[in-house]
Amino acid sequence: MKKYSWPLALVAILTCSIAEDASAALSSGIIIAHRGNSSRAPENTLASIHAAAGIAHMTEFDVRTTADGVLVLMHDATVNRTTNGSGSVSNMDYYGQIDQLDAGSWFSSDFAGEPVPTLQQAVTTSLSLGVIPVIECKTGSAQQYYDVLSGMGVLDDVRVIAFDWLFLADMRALHSDVVMGTLGSGTLGQTQINQAKAVGADFINWAHGTITQSEVDLVHANGMPLAVWTVNDTARMHALLDMGVDAITTDYPTRMANMYDPTVVHWRLHGNLANAGAGGSQYDGTLVQGTSGSHEYVAGAYCSSQGLSLNSEPRTGTEGVHVSSTYVPDDSGTIALWYNPGAFYNYNTIFDNSTHENDWEFWIYDDGRARFRINRDNSSIVTYNLTNLGGADDWYHLAVAWERQAGDPSRVHLQLYVDGQLRDSRTGNWTDPGYFLLGGGNPGNTYGIGAWDDVRIYQRMLTAEEIAALMIPEPCSVLLLLAGLSVVALTHLGRRNGPP
Repeated sequence: MKKYSWPLALVAILTCSIAEDASAALSSGIIIAHRGNSSRAPENTLASIHAAAGIAHMTEFDVRTTADGVLVLMHDATVNRTTNGSGSVSNMDYYGQIDQLDAGSWFSSDFAGEPVPTLQQAVTTSLSLGVIPVIECKTGSAQQYYDVLSGMGVLDDVRVIAFDWLFLADMRALHSDVVMGTLGSGTLGQTQINQAKAVGADFINWAHGTITQSEVDLVHANGMPLAVWTVNDTARMHALLDMGVDAITTDYPTRMANMYDPTVVHWRLHGNLANAGAGGSQYDGTLVQGTSGSHEYVAGAYCSSQGLSLNSEPRTGTEGVHVSSTYVPDDSGTIALWYNPGAFYNYNTIFDNSTHENDWEFWIYDDGRARFRINRDNSSIVTYNLTNLGGADDWYHLAVAWERQAGDPSRVHLQLYVDGQLRDSRTGNWTDPGYFLLGGGNPGNTYGIGAWDDVRIYQRMLTAEEIAALMIPEPCSVLLLLAGLSVVALTHLGRRNGPP
């Protein structure tokens, strides 16, 4: 996959205070978590800042001033949407009013009691986690922000952005070195860049919708980095990074982070369940050997690869054999693997999860239909009949991919690929997954009996081309290339006649 890089001087403007973490940004684009990791925790809270740590290079949050002069995190002019209170921020005191509000329950009961933080609390938390604070001024004077930040001694460690460019000019007059960016949307030409320079801005932070290659080139020609907001679609992220955009603000920082090292779990199944993916040993598989099940490592899908055969009799109950893990699928991802069912029966479980037997499960019916379901309400379900391609004792490359909808996170788009080709897709209702279990394992399901090979889990929705490429397992790649077989040609060769 392509790596992205920019002139070091431009990147340093954005990342100079996180020397070690900046190295990742140089090769893959700077990730700015929007209002913290607002897809995982309530926006503009300490919880959302914690959720951004280890994923994003920076975390943006919105700041307003209260009636008693305290700078607090809040996007809207009122507290109505994101707390259990009501009223205008500017007409409420922080102490005794806003500090008593619950800013978490609206998002999830898991965050009940989450307070509205002050700017000082948010900056302290961000820096302690190694994440650069990007402070967006909604209201308040430059003097107020300067007094807080200079009092903390962090003016060189934060970034300040605003739609009010006169605020930035005032901030520059108070401090010559604080790094600032001009927020804007619509036309971005030399006039806007000159105005940004005139108020002392160091970088441009623009709405992504109107950004093309010419805008990127123009901003860079003026010696300034270009950040964009707010991008939640991975295809658009790719396009912007290809243009040379320096930083992207997103509600889904994990999506962008995992565009570069997406394989979090990779069980090669070469005699063990060690994880070769980026998630490391924490996602090693664990063989759960019941009293009635057996397992063995067998010949795999191609060439010299090995696979894992699981055999549970009886197929129901809690005494069979399966592989457990501590991995919980993300809001965007792909699970790809080779599978030889050995037999079609109700219900041959390829994988399921720990929370509910009818959510996040992939199984085969006795008539050969392979079905993946995210939600037990059957709105998010995709199906393909394997008998269109072969029999029960054949190897199949199976991949399921999904992505929660940016505009409506209660909805998810999912796809089913068989042998490198898209066979079914649908948009339905999302439900949170549990731990990934290979071959069954949820007590409410039937165990899977078959052989698995080359199990991979990604934290983004792979493209059709990427999934097609997975049909060439690593041990065979060199042999196939030497033989002159392209990936596209391989996916159109049809079914293999039985296992190798």
